[in-house]
Amino acid sequence: MPISIPGELREQLCRLTAVELLAILAGQAVQPRKDPNTLLPRKQAAAYLSISHSYLRKLEASGKGPKLVRISERVLRYRISELDTWLANGGPNGRNEDKKKR
Repeated sequence: MPISIPGELREQLCRLTAVELLAILAGQAVQPRKDPNTLLPRKQAAAYLSISHSYLRKLEASGKGPKLVRISERVLRYRISELDTWLANGGPNGRNEDKKKR
């Protein structure tokens, strides 16, 4: 006998990846997916990178940090996709093609 699933729940289930669905069925916690274009302020970006926000500020000043998005003269943000790329390239000890200060 088919199960009736409400429309909103059906849409949410359709957006799950196979890995997420298997994790749910196994009773494991599923981390919410983050939009790679989401912009994070420094403190949230530092938490995402598991470093202190003061260390992230030092990396910015030295030009070794992840790429920034300048919203205004005083407002800087980090795009999640740039944070992921920076981590994939080794973080503060990795290669950094863009050595100029941001």
